[in-house]
Amino acid sequence: MDSSSNPLNIIFLVSIKGIISTNYLLSPSEYESFYIKFLGDTLIKDVTSKKVYRSDDSLMTEWHLVGSIRETDTASVFFLPANEDKEILLMDFDVIVGDSIYLTECDTYIRITSISYEPFGLYNETRKHIYFQSQTFGFEDVWIEGVGSRLGILFNPGHLCYIGETNNLVCFWENDSLKYHFSYFPSCFMTGVYSSNNLLNNDLSLEILNEIDAVIFNLNERVMGYLSFSLYDISGRMILNENVNDKTTLRVEKNSVDAGIYLYSIETRTGSKCGKILIK
Repeated sequence: MDSSSNPLNIIFLVSIKGIISTNYLLSPSEYESFYIKFLGDTLIKDVTSKKVYRSDDSLMTEWHLVGSIRETDTASVFFLPANEDKEILLMDFDVIVGDSIYLTECDTYIRITSISYEPFGLYNETRKHIYFQSQTFGFEDVWIEGVGSRLGILFNPGHLCYIGETNNLVCFWENDSLKYHFSYFPSCFMTGVYSSNNLLNNDLSLEILNEIDAVIFNLNERVMGYLSFSLYDISGRMILNENVNDKTTLRVEKNSVDAGIYLYSIETRTGSKCGKILIK
C-alpha cells in the first residue's frame, strides 16, 4: 500500500545500540534510523484512531502499517500495535506535579516532577513540557505537547526500564515543515557504526579530564574566534550552552548537573567534535 503521499506529519527517530558497562557507555555504537508517520483514520472498537506507518529506508520508498494511535478527551495518548489487542499508554498530558503513573512493563511508577511551558524546536515555539522520573530505576524523560517523548513518539516510559540502547527523537516534521532537529546528530537518518568522535568532523583535537569536582574539556590547540559548547542529557534536553571567543578550556562543575550519561558537542571555525561522557 502506498501511503507516502500527503502525510499529516513525519517523525524521524534514531536508536543508538551501544554496550553499557558499569561506568560508561562504550563506543563505537550502531545506529538504526526509521521514519514514523500518521496517515488516514481507522475505526477500532467504535473508536476513531490514526493509522501509524513506519519506513526503514532513507528514501521512504516502502511503508508498512505498525499500528494505530489515538488521543482521548482527557489528553492521554494510546498506541495499539498491529495485530495486538492491548493498547500502550504513550503519554498523559492531563497530569499535575506529584502524580504517579504505573508502568506494567517495569512494575514501577513514574512520578511527575515538573511542568513548564518552554520554547521548542527551530522556531522556539512555546509548548507544554511535562518532566517525570522513575521511582525505582531513576530514569528521566519529558513529554512535549504536540510532539511526544524526546525518545520518540512510539517510545513510552516503559522502554527506559531496559539498558543496552538509547533512543532519541532526532527530527520532527509537522505538515511537511521541519520543526526540530537534535543538533548532536549531523543527519536525520543515520545507519551503521559510528564512534563518538566521528559523528561530526574529526579534525579538532580534544582532551577530557574527569576530575573529582568537574569535567574539563581541553582543546589541544589555540582556538581563535567563535566556539560553541553544548551539553545534552541522554533524553536530548540541552543542559548547557556556551558561546565564547578565543577559549581553549571548558569546565562543567559536577555540582551543577545530576550524575548520568551526557552528550557533548563542540564547534569551532576549524573543526567540531561530539561524544558521550559519564558524570558521576
